[in-house]
Amino acid sequence: MISRVILFSKNLQKSEVFYDLLLALFGAKKAVKTPNSIIWSAGKNGVDFAIYQNDQQLQNTSTVVCLQASTAYEVTLIYKAALRFGAICAGKPSCSDKGVQAAYFLDVDNNKIGIFHSKAA
Repeated sequence: MISRVILFSKNLQKSEVFYDLLLALFGAKKAVKTPNSIIWSAGKNGVDFAIYQNDQQLQNTSTVVCLQASTAYEVTLIYKAALRFGAICAGKPSCSDKGVQAAYFLDVDNNKIGIFHSKAA
């Protein structure tokens, strides 16, 4: 169900050093690194852990919990259902250039939730 937890960092380099050491204790390895983000993975059945460089757009966001959808279409269905249940849009369903379908919403307490489906998953 939970596929990834995302935290936002004011200092990506400092966070990278800290989480490299901490997450190694759990067997996680760095899976992806971009200029603005780093993702660690503990394997196929584990939950990914990611940090993103905080910027003005994300200044009020501290954590995102990501839920894994079975299909790209399910991402849209879950997103629409969440809005009907009272959530607020935080990112309409879209597909990245790497084939990841994602959508985001804020729940009734303003927690940010992401829904993802990856063709590679």
